[in-house]
Amino acid sequence: MDSKVLEIYKLLQNAEISKACELAQSYYNSQKTDKSLDAVKVLAISYMLKPDHRLAYLYFKEAYSIEENDFEIITNLASCAFEMQDFQLSFEMANKSMQKDPDKHMAYVTLSNIYLTTKEIELAKQNVLKAIAILGGDIPKLYSSHEDIIILYLDILTALNENQKIIDIFNLIKQTKRNSLAGLLHVLNRVDKSAISIADISEAKNQIEILKSMPDNNKTLLARAHLNFCLGDYYLKEDPSISDEYFIEGNSIISGLQRFKPLDHQKRIIETIKNFLKIKDYKVSNQEKGKGLIFITGLPRSGTTLAESIVASNNDTCAGGELDVLRFAIPKDFINEPTLEKIEELGDAYINTTNFLRKDKKYFVDKLPQNFELIGLISVCLPGAKIINMNRKFWDVAISQFQQYYVRNVPYTSSFFSMAITAANYEFIISQYEKQVDPSKLLQINYEELVLNKTEMIHQIYNFCQIQSDYNSQERSKHISKTASSSQVKGEIHQKSLNKNNFADYKERFMDAYEMQKSFWISKNIEN
Repeated sequence: MDSKVLEIYKLLQNAEISKACELAQSYYNSQKTDKSLDAVKVLAISYMLKPDHRLAYLYFKEAYSIEENDFEIITNLASCAFEMQDFQLSFEMANKSMQKDPDKHMAYVTLSNIYLTTKEIELAKQNVLKAIAILGGDIPKLYSSHEDIIILYLDILTALNENQKIIDIFNLIKQTKRNSLAGLLHVLNRVDKSAISIADISEAKNQIEILKSMPDNNKTLLARAHLNFCLGDYYLKEDPSISDEYFIEGNSIISGLQRFKPLDHQKRIIETIKNFLKIKDYKVSNQEKGKGLIFITGLPRSGTTLAESIVASNNDTCAGGELDVLRFAIPKDFINEPTLEKIEELGDAYINTTNFLRKDKKYFVDKLPQNFELIGLISVCLPGAKIINMNRKFWDVAISQFQQYYVRNVPYTSSFFSMAITAANYEFIISQYEKQVDPSKLLQINYEELVLNKTEMIHQIYNFCQIQSDYNSQERSKHISKTASSSQVKGEIHQKSLNKNNFADYKERFMDAYEMQKSFWISKNIEN
């Protein structure tokens, strides 16, 4: 092995990931033609550990094209392909990895994640239990070394409504004081809050104090933040004022880790609209392309999971969950050169990827909230698709977002200012799409109206989507979701989340920031 590659591996062993990525990229770039397997492989591993799943996925695919029988490449490609929602490739690589060495655990973890995504829950359970068995079967010990696998197992048990099993595992793990309670409390807050004892809460508070005494780094800060969110969730109904304090502290920690830049988001909104205006009159060859696809968009916590559970409560519809498939498929040069050929390819890529999940279902739901930015693009590249955009009072959305442990996937929710700016940006881009997108493709639904007039609104949604099957409320109660609303959505449709009163001291500042950004958009001529 080349000395430069050995140097990179040494950096990775010492957790100097950024340096390893820089050196690996430089070494890779220095090889003008015929890249060596070692150079490509160490670069892929460096990005996987960063983690940058997109680049790791690309370089592992390149490494696989050089050597198809390298176990490490196959196994890691399976994992990265899942993160990039290339489910077919992930499934193929995981099975190939398992066949090459059935006594290694990673392929079973990947397969378990895939089966959880496809709602084949028993298969998900079988595979995660296989992984746990390979690793020794000691769940408390594994929670320290492989917390992600144990949390995956708990998520599967949640989907199966095996709540007592979850409680038993919680009680088993908490006996070993070395373990952080954050991940466990997070699950139990959703499953059965009554199973959390006063002693558990005291231990969580004690763990926060211990973490405060330790040097600040990403790991300790995230652990502190997560514990604060768990305590905020625990006290949510019992003592709202204490709950607010923990959420404020948790978000204060996260705000130092998040790198949300309001001006960059504003710029992206402008570029997205201008790009849409360039392509809005393009016509793909098949104007029914995307028929049966249903996109549910809106701000996070605006009711998208509720809408998904309603749309999917029949025998003809598959709920795909929150998919970044469309975003991942957009070519880098698309904004500068949005050709009709690229639009055709984009629609085809989306359909090919989601067919793995959709199987033989007539309808397929993608409920990634952030797709509200891409409503225009969806209407052009998948003209047969239906788009339901959820709207909710912005202050209620902000409160609900502030109470969720978002770190990377929703990077603006630790600040009421950033949430207000984003709300105004959202309002603007939606207003532009309402002017341009055919109303037969785009339906606006107000969360408040949906929960107050559910029968009428469900009928409207089914008519818009052209779903012939009847809505089944019992099926909705079985809905499986990996989002923050997973437990709430299984109950009856209720009005408890209307007109929230938490964080009252922040409301005026939130509204001022929202009005300021709204004024900016009013003054903006987007076509110039």
